[in-house]
Amino acid sequence: MPRPFAVIGFSFVFVLGVLFSVPGWAFVFFAVFAVAVFAATVLIKRRPEPVMLWSMLSVLAACAVYAAFMYGEYYPTVRLAGKDMQIEARITDDPQEKNGKYYYPLRLISLNGENKRAKLILSCDDPVNADVGDRLSFCGDVYVRGADNDDLEDYYRSTGVYLKAHTFTEINVTAAKHRNIVYYPALFRRTVRENIMSAMPGDRGGMIIAMLFGDTSFLSDHVKGIFRNVGLSHLFSVSGLHISIWAVAVAELLRRIGFRGKASHWLSIIFALLFMTVTGYSYSCVRAGIMIIIMLIGEILDAPYDPYNSLGAAVLISTLIRPFSASSVSLQLSALSALGIIFVSERMSGFNKTVLSKFKGRVVRPVAAFFIGTVEAAFASVSFTLPVTSAYFGKITLVSPVSNLVMLTVSSAVMTLGGIAGILSLTKFTAFLAVPPVFILKFLSGISLKLINWLDGYRTLFITANGAEFKICLAGIFILIAAYLLILRKTKIRVRTLAAACAVVIAVTAATSQILDSDNTKIIVLDVGNGSAVLVTKGERSLLLGCGGGYGSENKIINALGLYCKNGLDVMIVPDETDTESGASVPVVRNVSVREVIAPELSVNKDIVSAYSDLNMTDCAGITLWKGMNCEYLYDEDNCCAYLNAEGTTALIMFKPVCDTDKLPSEWLTADILICRKRLPENIDIGSFKLVAVSSDIADVGGERTKNIAVTAGTGDIVINSAGNSVFNISRK
Repeated sequence: MPRPFAVIGFSFVFVLGVLFSVPGWAFVFFAVFAVAVFAATVLIKRRPEPVMLWSMLSVLAACAVYAAFMYGEYYPTVRLAGKDMQIEARITDDPQEKNGKYYYPLRLISLNGENKRAKLILSCDDPVNADVGDRLSFCGDVYVRGADNDDLEDYYRSTGVYLKAHTFTEINVTAAKHRNIVYYPALFRRTVRENIMSAMPGDRGGMIIAMLFGDTSFLSDHVKGIFRNVGLSHLFSVSGLHISIWAVAVAELLRRIGFRGKASHWLSIIFALLFMTVTGYSYSCVRAGIMIIIMLIGEILDAPYDPYNSLGAAVLISTLIRPFSASSVSLQLSALSALGIIFVSERMSGFNKTVLSKFKGRVVRPVAAFFIGTVEAAFASVSFTLPVTSAYFGKITLVSPVSNLVMLTVSSAVMTLGGIAGILSLTKFTAFLAVPPVFILKFLSGISLKLINWLDGYRTLFITANGAEFKICLAGIFILIAAYLLILRKTKIRVRTLAAACAVVIAVTAATSQILDSDNTKIIVLDVGNGSAVLVTKGERSLLLGCGGGYGSENKIINALGLYCKNGLDVMIVPDETDTESGASVPVVRNVSVREVIAPELSVNKDIVSAYSDLNMTDCAGITLWKGMNCEYLYDEDNCCAYLNAEGTTALIMFKPVCDTDKLPSEWLTADILICRKRLPENIDIGSFKLVAVSSDIADVGGERTKNIAVTAGTGDIVINSAGNSVFNISRK
């Protein structure tokens, strides 16, 4: 069977990913189905197809791994959660600081005096005077990470750390008598981070550290948001890009100092293992490292190298190490990106040789080869990951291919020079040698930040994946592909011409969508759990009503503001001091340009006052951001509401589930749209509204879901596109 590991690996990972997204009993059905198909194939056909047999065996293996993992590891681990527990654990890595809290990776030793083994994250308000390998003893609460949010729970499960602990009591520290092997890679990372931040403080050093180690804690939320907006956040995930750059550099160094053949391959394998250790065995790095090691072992054994086989083996082994990753978007994006690069490079090799033959010289030819390879990789990666990015993130962005093309070239140099500078600065004897690479890094990092800021200005050039324009775009691409396969294939028109035509269709569709959409008002009910966050925007003007929600709501709000608000936020209304209305307000005003903040005088959040000195404290306000758009806000002992009139489309926003509607203006109760949280108000005729948007799950709004009710939980943001005069439509993000 050709490419056995490709068949086995991808079949196994696909089925395992499906099993994690369906009810738990479904693995029995998959197993029975696989056995039936396997038996039928063997009994009916004299010479059964090996592909079918191995595929069914892969399905059976996936079912076995699912059952063993869920019932042998995951369920027993999450059952450890509880209140007021005596915890003893060991620190396994340096902490990360985020929004004033410190997060320590721990390995559990005992729980309430019983020996237990599990990984968990300790969240505390103050740093602990302890180092990697030290033992901590404290009393605290243990939670299942992301238990109240399906998307977060899936993400945390894919990391392999399912539990989170929090304590308000004193933490007792017992210093380790002997440092184990985990300590030294952590010490190396810490020393390099400190040296880089000392030489390049701020976002310049933070960007280099993020690219080297995947640690974004030294980057401001603003810069992280920009990288996310332009499709470059994958640069902060230590993966195939990072290890490939270093592997090429090491291979070239070994060649120049005289190591050739199998000796250089063995040294490269040792380097790959060391690299994985130094980066903390991040899952994406382990996956890429396995692929490179398989390739090198094949060359040592003089076996023919097949990149598809290597990729299949890499995803198979890495998924066996961490099964939950089979359902993670990270694995899907990484595997599809690698698959795209392999596929495109094979088909473009002849064209590349023709182009490179026109370049002469020892300097010009390698530079041209590097540039062509970068363009190829960026195009292949973006193209093959398009289905996943559009499904998960709800949009196709046009700035992503351009930003990847520009930044992949720069990031290669930044990662190489950053690593060299960090290593040279480890000792006093070699520190002076780090001066030249640091000088170049300052220039490159500054250029990089300016580039992504410039690209961020075009972040709104995207196609909503569930909108009409997306369907038109898909129809145009399918027509082009069908025309090529049925009519034009026998002509001189090549595949790259077809690809260029498809890219033009996407660009024209996105540009047309933006032009047509520029006159519309967007009312976006953000999916922040049980909380209020309603963003109203048109062109460059924007208003945020409410700034609260559940765990992670601050990131969702900041991301939405980065996506929809080009020039920051004009006005933010903080309706109440409770977390459901104001829990994310402090991180937002610290990371986003907010020109005016309005909060009630009767219930003002002291943290907001300290974070935003020019706070407008009032219990009622009228706001006009553009012609035809008016917003009235009211806060008293009985009501906490706002009324929006966007060029004839009206909306009543109720920040609290219980309001005295008898005291509201009658005009407010006849609005086109009702926006509320947690549950539906009892004393309002829900049927009188064209749309009722609820920040809650359907189970909390009571009864059957009716046509005019939309909920955020589990389905995403509710985007209301209004053309005015009560004419609007909704889409999901």
